[in-house]
Amino acid sequence: MQKEENLYDNLLAHGFIKQEIDTVLYKCIMHEIACKKAYQKLSLPGKIKWHIQNYSWQATRFCKRLTAEGLVLLKTQFAKKPRNPI
Repeated sequence: MQKEENLYDNLLAHGFIKQEIDTVLYKCIMHEIACKKAYQKLSLPGKIKWHIQNYSWQATRFCKRLTAEGLVLLKTQFAKKPRNPI
């Protein structure tokens, strides 16, 4: 049974310095924390826009669903004829 290879050890074996690896990890973690804080400060429309931009593979499905719901509302609520137009 083979032992799982450790990414950190592989990077050290390929010539990367421990300080460089630690610096990159630190920057990645700090960037993730900053993104989470910025997301929490957004309003609801801003959060929706953020999700659409970052999950573009789902954006088409979301827009189709939103359009379909809008058409249903248009058909059922807004397009009713008045009963007594006089």
